[in-house]
Formats: sequence, C-alpha cells, structure tokens
Amino acid sequence: PELKIILEFSAGAELLFGNIKRRELNLDGKQKWTIANLLKWMHANILTERPELFLRAELPAYRHGRHGYGR
Repeated sequence: PELKIILEFSAGAELLFGNIKRRELNLDGKQKWTIANLLKWMHANILTERPELFLRAELPAYRHGRHGYGR
C-alpha cells in the first residue's frame, strides 16, 4: 500500500525544493513513518539547495520560517 501525503512549502522554504510550493508524494505504506524519517527522506530525495538550511546534523530538528529551529 501507498501512503499519500501532500507537502506545502512557503516563506522561502520552496527555494530549497526546486521552487516547488506543493508536492504530492506516494510513500511506502509498509514503512513506519515518523516526522524524523520523513525529514530524512525529504533531505535525500527532494532537497535541491542549501541542505544546511534544512537540517542540522547535531539535532533532529528542522528549520521553519522566521521562527528558527524546531526542537
């Protein structure tokens, strides 16, 4: 089975993903998906620019808009 999700990027985040604001994805539905797994998948598969702005190696965190890093 597939897990269908929609990702929407704004506030400049779309620039990191090929300037595409909305992506519809079909992920492997047999895999257990967590936010951390999804972020790693995004980093490996659809991130096109400036990976240092998306994930920090020392924390399992994401950067979101003007609010800084999530924790």
